Amino acid sequence: MKKTLLHLAPAALTGTLAACGPTREAPSLSPEEQAEICDAVAPGDPCPDGCVEVPYWTADSVCNRGRREDFVVCVALGDEVPRTPTATYYRPVPSDPEGRNQFLLHGQACGVVEHVPVGWQECLGAPGEPETCNCFDITGTPGIERLEDELRACNYPNPCQPLTYEDAASLSTLMESDWECIFERLRDRTPSVVERRISTLGVYGPFELLQRYYVGTDFVWLLETGDYTERTDADLCFVEPMRRAPRRCTLRDPTFFADCLDAKDGIIGQIDCLDAPWVNDDCERTFDMVCPGPP
Repeated sequence: MKKTLLHLAPAALTGTLAACGPTREAPSLSPEEQAEICDAVAPGDPCPDGCVEVPYWTADSVCNRGRREDFVVCVALGDEVPRTPTATYYRPVPSDPEGRNQFLLHGQACGVVEHVPVGWQECLGAPGEPETCNCFDITGTPGIERLEDELRACNYPNPCQPLTYEDAASLSTLMESDWECIFERLRDRTPSVVERRISTLGVYGPFELLQRYYVGTDFVWLLETGDYTERTDADLCFVEPMRRAPRRCTLRDPTFFADCLDAKDGIIGQIDCLDAPWVNDDCERTFDMVCPGPP
């Protein structure tokens, strides 16, 4: 009997064959499931597939913002965000004994998040957000500047030139009109805005501190900002400008400022008045901006 060989058509051999049938692709994860995997990565461990390593920032109660080379976190990225707007995202850090938050920045210096981070919340100035959201950009406006906009609405005059000095040698360049204009208003609690700028040498070079006082009849708001004036691009990510949260204070006794007016012609007296605090040690950090008295 003649045997007939069975020849399989080439098309029958296409595809993936296995002992138990065709292989199946693993089910895709939802963004929330992927975020749980990313969040579970221990500090220092590499990010698994589906997670991206991005830098994060922290901020303390007075808006001292921190960023170090080891401040990185694994994040699951969602929808892409336009590059033009600025935004800040936050999440609590359960292992942080001080209860600080981690912040991711978008559209800012060293803000590399170009997508919405899944599982993170955007700082929008809404109730229930961490107060430290105010230390970063909210809906396109830097938090500290947004708060100061509320103080500008008090319509306080700013008639005096800032007192600006670097060291004792520069005190002789202070204009007498600036000195008298500022210390008279501080002595009399005249509603106005006065400033002093202090240049010092910091860890990364020359540093300029700006103190802005919103003087009222009842109390004063003190806003402090500072920055290194000769930062390089390499420093930019790790040398963050100082932007402290507004503090509500009371001014020192009027006799202190009266003595400063009398000391305007003496170098020692000038140093004492410029280096000494102009407010008492009762300052309170708050984001509830209220005008400190009638303009």
